[in-house]
Amino acid sequence: MKSILLLFCSAAVFLSSCDKKDSPDTVTLPTDYFAFGDAYGMCISDCAHFFLLKNDTFYADSMDRMTNPWLFSKVPSSSGKALNLRKILNDFPKYFYMNNGATIGCPDCADQGGIYIEFIQDGIMKKYSIDTDVEKQPIEIRAFVKDLSVFIENNK
Repeated sequence: MKSILLLFCSAAVFLSSCDKKDSPDTVTLPTDYFAFGDAYGMCISDCAHFFLLKNDTFYADSMDRMTNPWLFSKVPSSSGKALNLRKILNDFPKYFYMNNGATIGCPDCADQGGIYIEFIQDGIMKKYSIDTDVEKQPIEIRAFVKDLSVFIENNK
């Protein structure tokens, strides 16, 4: 009986120590540069909504359409937004580290817009263009992309 109780208590302690950061599919993003946003090619006014987190400072874009390079305000935005973004980045999918940048699906091909991510890892910039159609996204990134989309929508 004591061994069963000990086994039960050990299992409870082990399971309670688990959290999302221990997931084999996510990592905490250590980079000092993370930019992302969404853009729509067939739209009339403010068609791009981009954000930059650099050295824990948060900036909004200063462009109506997606340009190359992306343009950001020189004046930082609310530190609360940076904190909210950091919470999302705590579950950064390993998928983005394992691949060298890519186009996923067909962003904005059907005027549905696209989600764009770029970050620097080990001195190398990685860029991703992601279809907004969830079915065209790898399962490993869907929750993260949804969280970014909600963040973008709430901070336009």
